[in-house]
Amino acid sequence: MNKNKRSGLSLIELLLVIAIVAILGAITIPFTSSWISKSAVADKTNEVVSFLRSAQSGSISGKAGGPWGVKTEATKAILFQGSTYAGRNTTYDQVITFPSVITATNAEVVFDTLSGNPANAVTITVSSTRKTKTISVSATGTINVN
Repeated sequence: MNKNKRSGLSLIELLLVIAIVAILGAITIPFTSSWISKSAVADKTNEVVSFLRSAQSGSISGKAGGPWGVKTEATKAILFQGSTYAGRNTTYDQVITFPSVITATNAEVVFDTLSGNPANAVTITVSSTRKTKTISVSATGTINVN
């Protein structure tokens, strides 16, 4: 029997495995980053659309005795109760904060208390460096996402 025979990994083999794992990790980071960014834009767009539908529904039903609206800014969206954002009842404010990689256009839409229609058509853009979604609110109150 040969007692000098050793089993296990040599230092060279171990370094080779570490190098392969590092290269594979470096290759996947841009794809993962892109996917996360696109997913975040889609998620925040859906949340803004949910706010718009809640505002429209609240206006039609007369919730809290008046119209409801949504104000978007670069870093957040606010669901509010009132005929304007400036004159709103802050008790009812709900806020969505966007991650630092996502921005939105400044817009304000308030829905009529009976018809649920906004005073005018509004377009809101939610975007990152890799993805852009556009929310359109027509003068008849239809909400679409492109």
